[in-house]
Amino acid sequence: MPATSAPAASAAPAPPARLATRINPVGTLPQGGTGIVAFMVTNVSSVIATQVTANVTLPGGVSYLAAGTLGMTSLDPTGPGGWTCGPAASGATCTHGPLAAGASTTTFLRVVVAADAPTGTPPGISVGDGGRQVSARGTAGVSAGGFPARFAASGRYAVITAGAALAGRDDGECDASSWGWQPARPHCPAGITLTLPGPVVWAALYWAWAGARPQATIGLRGPGGNYRQVTGTTASAAVDLGIRGLPGIPVHQAFADVTGLVARYGAGAWTAAAPAIGWPARGWPAAGGSLAAGGSPGDGDVTYLGWALVVVTADSGAPPGQVMVLDGARPVDAADPGFSAPLGGLLTGQSVKVQVVTWTDHGPEASAFTQALAAQPAVSFAAATAPYLVGVITATDSPGPNRP
Repeated sequence: MPATSAPAASAAPAPPARLATRINPVGTLPQGGTGIVAFMVTNVSSVIATQVTANVTLPGGVSYLAAGTLGMTSLDPTGPGGWTCGPAASGATCTHGPLAAGASTTTFLRVVVAADAPTGTPPGISVGDGGRQVSARGTAGVSAGGFPARFAASGRYAVITAGAALAGRDDGECDASSWGWQPARPHCPAGITLTLPGPVVWAALYWAWAGARPQATIGLRGPGGNYRQVTGTTASAAVDLGIRGLPGIPVHQAFADVTGLVARYGAGAWTAAAPAIGWPARGWPAAGGSLAAGGSPGDGDVTYLGWALVVVTADSGAPPGQVMVLDGARPVDAADPGFSAPLGGLLTGQSVKVQVVTWTDHGPEASAFTQALAAQPAVSFAAATAPYLVGVITATDSPGPNRP
């Protein structure tokens, strides 16, 4: 009788991967506004995670809009980092394909916050690969205000910030008069020279004015181009000059996404012009032209404070890191001599590079500095010799260059 071979032992199934996760808002989640929630998943095991599922629990009153593309508004459910996300009763459910041992992946969820959303409760997340689920919770939830994220991304990027006073007269003067009683007309440059180390990923135009609140419209001209009318959304605050009996001066900052314009015209000389009476009906100046003769900026109740471009570019020479652009409108003045703005997000490492755009009675001021990265990172602002409005904050944990 022929010998029979023993049945082959079946291979034991591979153990599931072990995962770790983090989640947090980028900047703040302001009541009645929009924001971005970031989460990261890391495979901390020695085996591949074949299919990762993340269940995101958003705070009450916060709804998922779309995954977005590098933090920008999008209806595409495929977000950055290789995640595909969809709405769920608790917030969002996201899936990711194979994740190699030791690898990390980050994505950003754009959300909208109800005006009556309760404050305090941070977002949460639970992730798994068919084995044990791991969970995490953020450090901050909905707030009454603050500086929410306009843009957030993870990769190799550079941040470029440049600004100038607004050209608003043919005689070369700028409408950058003081918030106080005595007007001042400092010399102002005609524009800025933009240097771009790589392809444009995202770009924003900011401009500010004091006084009445006209339509937030401005003219922007790139290298070799004509003025293009740009209309933005506005955030406002009142600046207290510390003069008894004098009400706060209304100050406004407008934002517009100009990624397409900056990508089209690229590096070089950029100029911006405040709308004069009759604009844009009389038309913006042609390339190389000046403002319409006799036009005065805006109306008699408006004082333009300047404009700034904030551009994020790809930068193959930069190490990988996370970048964020936050904006808002909060004064440092007699009534509020200082505050701290939370950065949030998933910043890591020993330090964070920060750029800030503030608005003063002499136009925009851009500053860049590095600070130690705390457990709950924030940027602090203190009183100066004159009041100012904090408008834009950028931050990156990459040791790569931030270029003011």
